[in-house]
Amino acid sequence: MSHLSKPLALGVDVAIKSKIWTREYLELSCLIKNNNLMNKYVMTEGREGVVFVKQKNTGDKIDTLAKWHVAFHMYIGIYCERHPSEVVPIMKYVLTIEKLANQASDLAAINYDKGFRQW
Repeated sequence: MSHLSKPLALGVDVAIKSKIWTREYLELSCLIKNNNLMNKYVMTEGREGVVFVKQKNTGDKIDTLAKWHVAFHMYIGIYCERHPSEVVPIMKYVLTIEKLANQASDLAAINYDKGFRQW
């Protein structure tokens, strides 16, 4: 079945992959792409009322366990390219996050994950 799917890391910047491989903290939202062009730019008023268009962060905010799963699966796919022996502990960690979400809330689990990965 793996021959029918594209690699999880397809299109992910090498700098992001490098951070994952070296266990540096990064926001999981940078792994989720938003393809809606209208959401990629925002009009901003600068000094003296000058209006300009700037690019905004196109990563989706991770505010549900479903979004966290999408991003974390990408994270795991990239991480395990260099650390394949750590698949089982990571999957146990995913179960911990799911249990926390069920017992507390999605946001509590997501915040726990952020804190854990920053530590």
